[in-house]
Amino acid sequence: RHQMIQEKARMNSTIGAEYGSATLRWWTWTERIRANVKVLIESTIVDRTPLPVYQLIANKSIHLHELGFSKRKIAKLLSVDDKTVAKSLNWICRMPK
Repeated sequence: RHQMIQEKARMNSTIGAEYGSATLRWWTWTERIRANVKVLIESTIVDRTPLPVYQLIANKSIHLHELGFSKRKIAKLLSVDDKTVAKSLNWICRMPK
């Protein structure tokens, strides 16, 4: 039994010696741990602030203005004052098309 253990030890040391180690039975290349991962994320940024009133009524006010309504009449129909309608019309006309 003692001789068999010595034989196994000798075989292990010769196998390990072939690969540069006298104590290891087998040997593998070490590999880098690849923990640094790049993940692409796509998202939409949404602005939750409410729009000003003149921007909210802009489409309706320009439509009514093109139909021939006065600023005062448009203001009455949309429940705002005529200055807000004027600001709305100026804003919508300055927008790029």
